[in-house]
Amino acid sequence: MGIEAAGMVPFAWMWLQLTDPQTEAQVVARAFSEGYQGFIFDVESHQNPNLSCSGRYEQATQLGQALQQLGVDTQRLYLCSFPNIDWHQDLPYDQMAGFCRGGTMPMAYGTFLASYTLEQVLEEWTYGHHQAWCQRRDDWLPVYPALAPFYDDAGQQWMGPEAFAPWLEKLAGHDPTFFSIYAARSMDPMIAPSVKAFKLGEKELEPEKEIQVVVESPIAGFLRLR
Repeated sequence: MGIEAAGMVPFAWMWLQLTDPQTEAQVVARAFSEGYQGFIFDVESHQNPNLSCSGRYEQATQLGQALQQLGVDTQRLYLCSFPNIDWHQDLPYDQMAGFCRGGTMPMAYGTFLASYTLEQVLEEWTYGHHQAWCQRRDDWLPVYPALAPFYDDAGQQWMGPEAFAPWLEKLAGHDPTFFSIYAARSMDPMIAPSVKAFKLGEKELEPEKEIQVVVESPIAGFLRLR
């Protein structure tokens, strides 16, 4: 049985390197030609410079231009970013936003709980930083969090249903129209019913213009609303 026959929508995913924007753009075009309905760019920094997008602003712009020349529908392109997006201005998130018009998928992972709280990861970063980033650029993009219900980088220390429930409760307060779980192989099967029962919102809404989010401290992650 194919993916679509099983009632799912196939998306492609790429760990973006921006070492060859023309070739990377061709990979995207090919994915759509083979039936994928969306394309996700995972844009991260890495100790290996060949795997990092740090400082590659010009290359990101070139990727966007190449995609436009190939006629790719930018409404079907998505940016997978760190959740604390304003702490990573070395990454070309501003440039990627110009053509990832489908929205962003911040990595709201349980691995951050080693040093931070759920409130910081999901509220201050995933939604707070996203809103501040959009306001700074005067350009709103939908946000679709990617949750990872595990504590370690290897994805072997799973959250159980009780530990994961507060994540879904806080997420519900934002009424998301979509969110994802990374990754199915690293998820306790016992949390599947609560994920399936989660009620999604009906429409992605842009925040009211008069509400301004200010990142007071990029180190501590404090926010001020006014």
